Amino acid sequence: MQDIEPALQIKDIMAIFGISQPTVYRWLAEARQGKSRFPLPINGMKRKLLWNRQDIQTFQHANSPPPSNIESAAQRSKRHAVAMATLKRHGVKVASM
Repeated sequence: MQDIEPALQIKDIMAIFGISQPTVYRWLAEARQGKSRFPLPINGMKRKLLWNRQDIQTFQHANSPPPSNIESAAQRSKRHAVAMATLKRHGVKVASM
């Protein structure tokens, strides 16, 4: 009897690549548009996305995921707040948007 490879859920994909759920959905959308080689999910039950483990491992080893040093929106917002506070301390008037 052939061994059945366990399927991976979205939480597993997030853990493997260290990415957020919106990033998984973005990669999936890009793959569906032909802009990425990210594996398409296999048919899951009750609208649950499931990926073949071997497909994900092949993708992981064949393609480098996007660099993990990309600044998140939260990091950018924090950096902006620090910069604004520094400018105010030095007496620079900054117009708010």
